[in-house]
Amino acid sequence: TSVHGRLSVTDAALVHQRLAIMIANPCPDDPRTMDQRRADAVGAALGAGSFFLACRCADAGCPAKVDDGRASSFVIHVIAEHDSLDAEPDPDLHGDSRNSEPSPEPEPTQQAEPRPKAALIPAFNAAIVPAPLLAELIIAGARIRLVDALDLNTE
Repeated sequence: TSVHGRLSVTDAALVHQRLAIMIANPCPDDPRTMDQRRADAVGAALGAGSFFLACRCADAGCPAKVDDGRASSFVIHVIAEHDSLDAEPDPDLHGDSRNSEPSPEPEPTQQAEPRPKAALIPAFNAAIVPAPLLAELIIAGARIRLVDALDLNTE
């Protein structure tokens, strides 16, 4: 989603200063580019009222890996296959793409693993959440509550 707007010179300087502080918070192993950090910082500051940006590195003990409010500030109801909860995050979601050229399609194996199905957010214009993004939200602190599909009210 793109956001455009006009700020006064003084407000723009304050925003620039705050974003510079926020994007410096994650450790050097954070996989995001500076532009991706800046976009995430805007979301964390405006959307969650945060003054810092959580690190996305693989180190579970990283001191910069804190709750910046983006995953824990609200509840999203997602309808997903159970296999989607165990999906791996997309390694290209943050940082520069590893391959600039598409790799050739691998030969199918006899019993190829099915890809996890995307999830559905019914209250948000029936938005689709790809399984790797769902995995990213879970890692960032989204809470999971399993519900039996038979218990859902279908009107």
